[in-house]
Amino acid sequence: MVCPYDVIVWMEDKKTVGKCNMCCDRLDRGEEPACVATCFSGALQLITTDSIDQRDDLENEMIGFEHHKDVKPRIRFVKKFKSVLQTESE
Repeated sequence: MVCPYDVIVWMEDKKTVGKCNMCCDRLDRGEEPACVATCFSGALQLITTDSIDQRDDLENEMIGFEHHKDVKPRIRFVKKFKSVLQTESE
C-alpha cells in the first residue's frame, strides 16, 4: 500500500518509517485528513471513537484484514462493503 500524499515514507536518517499523523495540521483547522477529503467514493471516513459503539453498520473484520485484538486497532469496516467482497469471492 502506498500513500499518495507521501506521508508514509522511509526516513533514512532514523532508519525507520514515518507514520501517518492523520494530517493533524488539517484537523487543527477543522478539516478532514487529505485522504478522507479527496476520497470520492466515500470509502474513507473519519469518525470519533465514541461513535463506533453506537453504529451498527461497522465491523472489526473483513476478508483479507486480520483483526489483532492484542493491539486494539481502531479501523472499522462498513458492512455493505464486506458483503460485496464476500459475494465476489464465493
